[in-house]
Formats: sequence, C-alpha cells, structure tokens
Amino acid sequence: MKHTIRKLILVIIAILRLVGLGVLGAAWVWERAYPDTHEFLYIISKVTAYLQATEQEISMLPKLIIFTVGDLDTLVIRNDDDFSANIGPFKLATGWQYHQLVNGVVWVSNAR
Repeated sequence: MKHTIRKLILVIIAILRLVGLGVLGAAWVWERAYPDTHEFLYIISKVTAYLQATEQEISMLPKLIIFTVGDLDTLVIRNDDDFSANIGPFKLATGWQYHQLVNGVVWVSNAR
C-alpha cells in the first residue's frame, strides 16, 4: 500500500513536470512567432500641440525606457494629434507612426 502511494506520487510529479515543460515550450514558440508582442506603443494625443503652444507641462514619453537587445523590442510612437510632431530628427505627420527597433532600424509608416 505504502509503495503504491509512493509510485502514484512519483507519476503525478512526472506528469506535472512534462506539462510544465510543454507550457514553457509553447510560450517560447509563441514569443518567437509573434514579435509584435514586444512593441511599446506611445500615443501622442489630440491636444498635445495645443498644450505645448500654451506652454502647459505635458509628458508624452517616460524619461527612461529600458529595452533588451535580442528580445525584439520595438518602440512605436503614434501621432493621433491634428498637428505634426517632432520625434528626434523626424517630423511625424498626423496619423503616422514612428518605429524604432532595439538594433537601430528605424521606419515611419502611416497608421491609417
């Protein structure tokens, strides 16, 4: 009886380990198959240009953003304002998006 319970517990532990490995494997495959899950989206809202023109303090982006090289991290800034916005050296027209991969690749696309 005692020996049978011990075997049952060992079988349950082995099954739980296999299920755990399967879940980890599925999570790894999902992360590699869907890299857009690593996008950090910041939206320039409709009143941003007005607030800047009236010299009101606004905070569009955090002061510090930490990305991990190799995790396919991408910074995306979308301009929903009625006026263009300056993102570094780029002028981001209304309705457009700025994309920056951690490896340095940059592109601008129309969000509409």
